[in-house]
Amino acid sequence: MNVTGMGFKHRHQLSANSQVTTSIQDLPTELLAIILFHSIQAFDPCLKRVEELSAVSTRWREVVKGTPKLWSRVAGGDPLHLVERAMHESKDTPLDIDYDIWKRLDPKKTDRYLSVLCDHMNRWKHASIDVSPVPKGLFRTLAAPIAPRLERMKLHLSLSIPTVNFQAAMVPLLRELDIYGIPLEWETDGLRNLHVFKLTTRRECEPSLSELMKLLQSLPKLEEFRFQGYLRPPENGSNPSPPSHDPVTLPHLKRLAIQTEWSAEVIDISSCLRAPACQDIALEGDLMGDDLSVLSSTLARAVGHFIPIIRSSWVPGERLIVLADTDSTRLLTSNIKLTISGDISIAIPHWLMDNVPNKESEIALDIRLSSDSAEQLVSLVSLRPLLCLTRLVLSGADDGGSSVIQYLSKPALAVDQPYKWPLPRLSSIVIRCYEGCLASLSSMLRVRANEVGHGNVTRPVSLKTLEIKAYGKNQAGGEGLKLELESLMKGMGGSLTCLDD
Repeated sequence: MNVTGMGFKHRHQLSANSQVTTSIQDLPTELLAIILFHSIQAFDPCLKRVEELSAVSTRWREVVKGTPKLWSRVAGGDPLHLVERAMHESKDTPLDIDYDIWKRLDPKKTDRYLSVLCDHMNRWKHASIDVSPVPKGLFRTLAAPIAPRLERMKLHLSLSIPTVNFQAAMVPLLRELDIYGIPLEWETDGLRNLHVFKLTTRRECEPSLSELMKLLQSLPKLEEFRFQGYLRPPENGSNPSPPSHDPVTLPHLKRLAIQTEWSAEVIDISSCLRAPACQDIALEGDLMGDDLSVLSSTLARAVGHFIPIIRSSWVPGERLIVLADTDSTRLLTSNIKLTISGDISIAIPHWLMDNVPNKESEIALDIRLSSDSAEQLVSLVSLRPLLCLTRLVLSGADDGGSSVIQYLSKPALAVDQPYKWPLPRLSSIVIRCYEGCLASLSSMLRVRANEVGHGNVTRPVSLKTLEIKAYGKNQAGGEGLKLELESLMKGMGGSLTCLDD
């Protein structure tokens, strides 16, 4: 067999094939249309780009003109003459509308621009319209859309005094609605297919609590609800109170976010909802005060009915994470996230750790509070001697966590016996601190590992993992203390990890 000859023949064929060239002009029309469509996706607005593509050649002009999908995406920055052309060239293709008054090339033509779009409302599929002010005639058209293909709508309108309500009688496919500046037709059944509902209210069009509950009751498929703004108080001027009807159950709701100026409104809305499948709960309001006894009943109303959901979704063996930050407190599991934000009180993480976990649950506490009081920081771990807190993260405490480290360094008086070690099952610490705190950390490890005095005091478990990120200028002293900490951890069968600056 002549291998050399075969190789020469093969190379000759490759050389011949390499001389074949294919131009984009030779592509089938269907494939060229797909390429052109994907080429405009990065452009916003895109109609100007479509017009440029049609000027490349006679064939491209024919492909662009014969591909309605290329003309189906319209943005506020598109020139009016191209928008008018797009309505013609897109034929019966569903439209994707994104009109923002702040992105308009010529805001003076807003009326004409919106009129052109509204003439083709029956083809809208996705629509995002943010405009203020809007003429009353167009306001009425937008507030009562006749859009049988519409699936997603963002409608942010504004009049000094709204004169009409949003009516959803002719949007049977609507799945997502984000609305601001216009009251809803509260007793409509036209939103029964809604999955995502974002409602932002202002003073001129806020609903009452009862109206809001009636609307939510008509949304059986709702998976996400976000409320921001105000509720209309009762006519007598008193604080809102729960309606007389039973709480509204939303069986498919997975994400709930409520943000209001007053804590009473957050509490009232949350306490009137039941969401057995909820996985992400965010409540933001003005919850003031550090007295746990004052906040206890408030939090019980707002959060208490979610506790069984959190417990039932717990994965056996996992740690529940409580993050106490400057502006929020978060409780996290692999399946649930609960966030309480606003004028945050240190009593909130106290309440969560006391009421949410089961007795056998392990807790990881991350303290990021900016507090001038060392007593406040220590109180997060000192007021729960029986709690199974196994991981402590000091990632943002003002004093570098030194006050908490000092507290962990010796037994404290307990109710059931003379002395008791704080956090006796603590097995992991993560700390960001100044190098001056490393000596206290070393001392704490020594006494917790070797202490045998104080009568019948039960020794705490040995620390298994220690992660430190130290700040400071004394590099020589810092490195020496880190080596000492590493030796101590190895002696206890644990490990030390030093994080880079």
